[in-house]
Amino acid sequence: MTPESALACLEAGSRDAPTVVLLHGLGTSGWMWDRLVSALGDDLHLVVVDLPGHGRSRTRPWVSLHDTATAVADVVARHAAAGSAHLVGLSLGGYVAATLAAARPDLVPSALSAG
Repeated sequence: MTPESALACLEAGSRDAPTVVLLHGLGTSGWMWDRLVSALGDDLHLVVVDLPGHGRSRTRPWVSLHDTATAVADVVARHAAAGSAHLVGLSLGGYVAATLAAARPDLVPSALSAG
């Protein structure tokens, strides 16, 4: 994946803390997690992703769940200091989290999917 095609993401908190990747629902973007980031950013290393076709990743076309899970795996590799990250996903993000957790359990010690 080239840097130009990487998913847009925002980091908060210390890279020494456990990493949690937040994946938004369809028709929204990472901003939906703003209040959660404010509440947990001092205790966790949070990575808020904008999925393809959404927010700051809107110019990257949606291809498939597999393609998006692979892109999120790249985000984990680039941003998680320990080399793995817990995933939290809602709606579309929940499907992406489940797909990535099933395909790459080495990267995902836990996942919470809803919707």
